Amino acid sequence: MRRVFAFPMIWILLVCALSFSSGEAAQGEQISGNYAYLILPDGSAMITHYNGNDSILEIPDTLDGRPVTRIGAKAFQSADSLLLLEVPEGIVAIESYAFMYCRQLTEVALPDSLREIGSNPFVGCESLSDLLVSPSHPCLSVEENVLFINEKAGANAIRRLICYPMGMPAGPYDIPEGTNVVGDSAFYGCSALTGITIPDSVTAINNKTFYMCDGLKSVSLPHDLRTIGAEAFWSCERLKKISFPEKISEIGEKAFMNCRGLRELILPEAATSIGSMAFQNCSNLTAVHLPAGISILGQKVFAGCKSLTNLELPESVTTIGNGAFSGCESLETLELPAGLRSIGSYAFSDCRGLKSISIPDRCTGIGAYAFQTCTALEEVHLPSDWYEIPKFAFAGCVSLTSFEFPEELEEIQERAFMNCIALHSVKLPEYLVYLGEAAFMNCISLAEVVLPDGFFEEGAAGPDVFASCPSLTHPPDLTGLIEN
Repeated sequence: MRRVFAFPMIWILLVCALSFSSGEAAQGEQISGNYAYLILPDGSAMITHYNGNDSILEIPDTLDGRPVTRIGAKAFQSADSLLLLEVPEGIVAIESYAFMYCRQLTEVALPDSLREIGSNPFVGCESLSDLLVSPSHPCLSVEENVLFINEKAGANAIRRLICYPMGMPAGPYDIPEGTNVVGDSAFYGCSALTGITIPDSVTAINNKTFYMCDGLKSVSLPHDLRTIGAEAFWSCERLKKISFPEKISEIGEKAFMNCRGLRELILPEAATSIGSMAFQNCSNLTAVHLPAGISILGQKVFAGCKSLTNLELPESVTTIGNGAFSGCESLETLELPAGLRSIGSYAFSDCRGLKSISIPDRCTGIGAYAFQTCTALEEVHLPSDWYEIPKFAFAGCVSLTSFEFPEELEEIQERAFMNCIALHSVKLPEYLVYLGEAAFMNCISLAEVVLPDGFFEEGAAGPDVFASCPSLTHPPDLTGLIEN
């Protein structure tokens, strides 16, 4: 049964008399008491903002004589005074996050007229425990205080879990069989959730579904699951293990970011797409098995995985994105696949345990800062046909004692070897025509530099190329080559 909240007439009149004080209305918005609204094409009203401080609220079914049919996205956001809420008959749609961060809200009654609900309207409602829906509602149902909606009909019917209230008691939860979709942000911030079992009827986990469920310890994924959405398990810090079904093909960006409890990661062979930052800051992750078909490792995909020691890149990998392994400070060895074509900026920066790296001949280049502050790096092999070493590429590699430059190298960009304090000699290749600003600055052990014969005739240089190199008793005089 829905609960109906009674309001004395004098209170209603007082509320209607209050001015809307949140600033000027957005273009096209109308103001009526504590509500801003838009007039829809059919002449009905959609509430876009609430500016009141009621603790018990029955949303009006009309505004200025117009029937209210929709509640807009984030319309009641951060209405912290709300405790009890009734949505009136006549409302047919509640848009995404309509009541987000109403932190004191404990109970909501929804009308029989409601047919559409966007992404979890009650995200961040940390006190919410009761959702009230009529047992005879044509498309909504509440089971164990969890809100579902039946969308479409007949053979195309889809049952979506909309909201698992944040105020639920601590413990595990089994999603009912027959659920097809676990909606965006459905379990957002449910710290009391300790375990989740997802039935085989579910084939996709949407964006932010279990976002910041920091009490979640166990997850059972369905056999036919294909995709895991962006930020789906973001900051589930107590999750130590997850077994991926064989049919998983896509893991969205930031899907497991900040899951600091994860120890090992075995991705199925069907997984061909791993989003940017998918496992960033999984700081206790020690081993990763990647599928043979993966070709792109996206931006910061394993950045900050500081315990990672066991990693084998499959031969299918052609691209390592920006910052992909940045801060993987325990990674000591890594064999790059022969088919690798590009390494992005910061890709291995701050990999302080990495001792050697051999970049395959097919790789056409590395990005700026690619190996910056790899403090244990002693040996580097680059393809012979590279024409450029980008800025800060090996800056701060304090264990490098020598460096073999590619035969066809033409340019060394700014600060590429700055602070390589163990580097003692440099023989630059014959085609070199440019030395960037402070390229070898503060290489305090550098005692010998050999420049190609034609450099002083055709070359150019930035300022301070060999600045603060006290062991270099006769530094090359580049004064006449410094660019303006």
